[in-house]
Amino acid sequence: MPSAHFLPWCSPTQTPLQGAWTPLSASGQQRLNLCKRRSCARDDAAPQASSRGHDQLLEFVPRNCKLPSAAPIDGESEACSYLGNSSLRFMGDSVSVQHFQSLTECWIGPGFFDNGSRSMSSEESIFQGKNWTLSLIQAGFSRSTAHSAIAFLSNESHVSRAPWQRGVTLHCGARIDMRRVNELPSSEATMDAVLHALLYLGPDGPLSPKDFALVNFGLHSEWRGVHAVRLETWWAKEHARRRAPHLLWRQASPQHWPSQKWGMYSAELAKRSTQCSALDEAAVKKQRHSWSLLQPRTLPSEWGSLLPVYDATVQRFDEHPPLKTPHTQTGSTNASRGLLHPAAEAPSGEDCTHYCEPSSVFRLWTQVTLAFIRSLTNHG
Repeated sequence: MPSAHFLPWCSPTQTPLQGAWTPLSASGQQRLNLCKRRSCARDDAAPQASSRGHDQLLEFVPRNCKLPSAAPIDGESEACSYLGNSSLRFMGDSVSVQHFQSLTECWIGPGFFDNGSRSMSSEESIFQGKNWTLSLIQAGFSRSTAHSAIAFLSNESHVSRAPWQRGVTLHCGARIDMRRVNELPSSEATMDAVLHALLYLGPDGPLSPKDFALVNFGLHSEWRGVHAVRLETWWAKEHARRRAPHLLWRQASPQHWPSQKWGMYSAELAKRSTQCSALDEAAVKKQRHSWSLLQPRTLPSEWGSLLPVYDATVQRFDEHPPLKTPHTQTGSTNASRGLLHPAAEAPSGEDCTHYCEPSSVFRLWTQVTLAFIRSLTNHG
């Protein structure tokens, strides 16, 4: 394999990613040890002693291209070298929230952004129901559609729940923030209004074509294929109007539930003690097919790119957190699905949908995201 120095940077034209997981360098491990965010226990003195349930301190090394550092010395400056003054907005469910937190709290730099100490008044919150309703009406949506969109976003599992999602500003002017959305509404008109609100409304101004939206949702929804088609249609229309940011659709990574149902989430499995399992070939193919139904069928390079992380993370069944973690202790309306549980009701075992923070999986997601942004902005 040629030296990484001579390989091209990974970009939307170098997919799928092919390579291998290798141990993170000693210096990289030391930098990660400074990261205070932990959703998995880990023996720092012997990080490879256990075979599961923590950050395995690995990095994925592609054979056909190169990625940014998995544990940079100065993550803020490195992120700036790729983003320039562009914004990056995460849009998705709790797994996307985990990725956002992992990027801002660990990869950019330990202690750079501490969600636990970030508080906002209601006036600062990204979500302003009355103001957003008026803005949607002024944007041409009917009054009933605007009210439906705000009612949808007011759900506690959606954008209104966490004011810290307003995010961070880097020294170069780039912004990284988060909009929590588990799914999209079933009504086409309401979905259009919701997407408009998520991308164009809020205290930090609208995203523009120079910015990026890192998107993944649909795992909670029964409207998977419909969502994908409608999302593609909406984004193409907004691109034609020269308004939409570049869409980065992140593939889902595997769920490693030890089930005969192809390893996917099972409510019964989530209710009892279990350990996440490696997937056999049939399960890998089944999940890959199912996840592909969630993403737009075509992503023209002018306005969209697919982040191919599924195959590279198939092996990482050993980085799922225990079901009783800080991430799951607050409870959720999704508790009946088994993805999140109140602490008093959480079973023992592992959560085979979410991943540890920090983890090799989230580092790879970050590396691929920034490499693709680099190729699209000509920065770095």
